Amino acid sequence: MCEGFLPMPKLDDPNLKKTNVQCLQCRSVCTIEPPAIADAIRLGEEGLERAEELQFSDRYILDEAVRAAARVAAGISAVLPAGHPVRAVVYAELGKLLAVDEYYPGGQEPSEPTPAQLDPKANLTWIAGDEMGIPKGFERLRLAHHTLMQARQELLVGFGHSEQGGAVGKEVTELARKIEQEVAIWRKAGGGRRPVSQH
Repeated sequence: MCEGFLPMPKLDDPNLKKTNVQCLQCRSVCTIEPPAIADAIRLGEEGLERAEELQFSDRYILDEAVRAAARVAAGISAVLPAGHPVRAVVYAELGKLLAVDEYYPGGQEPSEPTPAQLDPKANLTWIAGDEMGIPKGFERLRLAHHTLMQARQELLVGFGHSEQGGAVGKEVTELARKIEQEVAIWRKAGGGRRPVSQH
C-alpha cells in the first residue's frame, strides 16, 4: 500500500454507485463508492449541527452525544484501517463534539477531573461507556485537540497531503488551531482552569 491519495469523486450524481479512480502517487486503480463518502460527510455535518443546537441545552444530552460519537469511533477503529476516509471523518466529528463548550449557569463550575480523565490518549471505549468519563472544561479541550489532531493525520492519509486532508482536513486544522489559542489563554488566566466570569 503506497499511502498515497485518491482524487475526490463526483458526489452529486445519484446514478454513480461505484467508480474507478487512479491513485495520484502510485497510479494504481482503486474502486470507490461515492455514495458511501457522501453519506459519511452528510452524517458528520448532521452531527455537528446537532452539537451546535445542544451547546446551551442540557449538559447530559451533550455528554450522551459525545458518548455516542465515541462508541462509533471505537467501532469504526476496530473495522477500518488508519487513514480510511470514513474513520478520519468519524474522529473529526468526535473532536468537534468534544470542542463544544458546556454551558454552566452562574456560580456553577465543572467538577475537577480525575487523573484518568487528564490523559489525552484516553481509551474511546472507556469514554463511551463511563458516566463520569468525559472530562470537563480545560481537560475536555485537551482531549478535543488530541482527537482532532488524530483526525487530521488520518485525513491527510485518506484525502491527501497536497490537499491538506480535503475540506474536512482544513476545517479540523483550523479548529485545532483555535483550541490551541484558547488553551494558551486559559493557561495565562489561571494555569489551565476555567477563568471565573465576573457577571
